[in-house]
Amino acid sequence: SEGLPFTRAGRMAATGQREEVLAILQTLLAEKRSSDNWPIAIARLRAFDFVRDTPEFIDYVDWLERHAIEQREALDSLLGDDRSPGEPQQKRGPT
Repeated sequence: SEGLPFTRAGRMAATGQREEVLAILQTLLAEKRSSDNWPIAIARLRAFDFVRDTPEFIDYVDWLERHAIEQREALDSLLGDDRSPGEPQQKRGPT
């Protein structure tokens, strides 16, 4: 098995396989796929430095960031968080 596309992309990035990495990023974006730690990992891993300025990388990371914001807003809505954007979050649970 080749593993998850995130694992394959990381492995290919580590070995400098530019076209393969870009193809995986395009596929992930088209399928709107992400991993829990992927937005953090891909943005910081030096293995991706050689594709960081490509439209494929930029488009995928932009989508990841927008997707994370949408998920946070949906969760806030479910939890009844009605604070204004940028306002500090109130602590929940025991103090």
